[in-house]
Amino acid sequence: MPKLDGRQLRASIFDREGLSSLECDRKHFESKGRQGYSLLINGQIVAVCGASTAGLLHGLSHFQYILETEGLVDLSLAEAPAIELRALHIVLRRLSLDSLFDIVRRARLARFNTLIVMLTDGAALKTYPSTVRADALSKEELREFSKFARENGLNIVPEIKLLTHQQVFLKSSRPELMFNKVTYDPNNKDVYAVVGDYLDEVIDIFGADSVHIGHDEVRGFGVAARRRWLNAGEKPLDANLFFQDVVRLYEMLKKKGVETWMWGDMLLPKQMLAEILQRNFQERADYPEMIDRLPKDVVINDWHYFDEREEYPSIDYFHAKGFRVYGATWHDQSTARKFSGYMASRRWSSSGMIATTWTLAPRGQWEKVHQIITESGSAFWNGG
Repeated sequence: MPKLDGRQLRASIFDREGLSSLECDRKHFESKGRQGYSLLINGQIVAVCGASTAGLLHGLSHFQYILETEGLVDLSLAEAPAIELRALHIVLRRLSLDSLFDIVRRARLARFNTLIVMLTDGAALKTYPSTVRADALSKEELREFSKFARENGLNIVPEIKLLTHQQVFLKSSRPELMFNKVTYDPNNKDVYAVVGDYLDEVIDIFGADSVHIGHDEVRGFGVAARRRWLNAGEKPLDANLFFQDVVRLYEMLKKKGVETWMWGDMLLPKQMLAEILQRNFQERADYPEMIDRLPKDVVINDWHYFDEREEYPSIDYFHAKGFRVYGATWHDQSTARKFSGYMASRRWSSSGMIATTWTLAPRGQWEKVHQIITESGSAFWNGG
């Protein structure tokens, strides 16, 4: 066994049928859940005990973090996350394999358990409909990254920007598939031939059991937005076409045994939108009514990036409608703490928070990325 300053490291998964020989106390695990662990640094022993493989990994990661930041200090603790799913969201563009490995290591130390990877022209996939970047990662590199993430306890959820934000994915290569300047046409069956092939390749590479289909920020409602986002004579996407596309993609993924995730901003009434959207709100026709027509096993991601509020009733709204809902934050850590605290207070059977980084990593703003990982990881684990 490895020695650390003369101390012996022992690690064990807690056995409910009978305690191992380690200093694992049953009381630490009776109410901690599957991700719980205990850590004892005392005398000549460093003992890490986990309620499961995931709990043991969190305990070892916490020990590594203490070792790197404080050194060997005597302590005894037992803890478990306040929020079940803790996801880090990254945009895969202008990122090397080494930088992705570093993100994974940092995410593990911050005790994240999920990695949402937004795929762009930074991934050189055969079925990608547009031109990829010269520095795009190969399929082999993506498989290596996926394997490394899983080995570090992170489940990967690929995100593909579908329907909206089509400036790169379809517009540049298949303009005939576009409904307007930034949205593809759900009435064109050829869209789903392209999307279906890409989904198959993505699911295969990442071994994904969930895929995020995007669907945020449908553009073109209101005079100013129409002028900015639409060409002359174009219309914003009708809510029924939005619904039609979500259900079509959901059914495609369901047949593959894959869960559908999506952003929830187009489904909220005005008063529950993120504050930045409320300030720029334009009437979105009957989009909020679509919430009652969507399949209930779609997972909604509810983003609030700069909200100065103590409560986040939008997650209660989605939950009351029968959906699993995960909150999402960005770099405002006050919002991350408050939103995490509110999520943790709901005590639902399945809770989750997502820390987004968006353009920060592709632009090389690593200090901000690292801050988000560390501080959001702490907020999500502790519930505020």
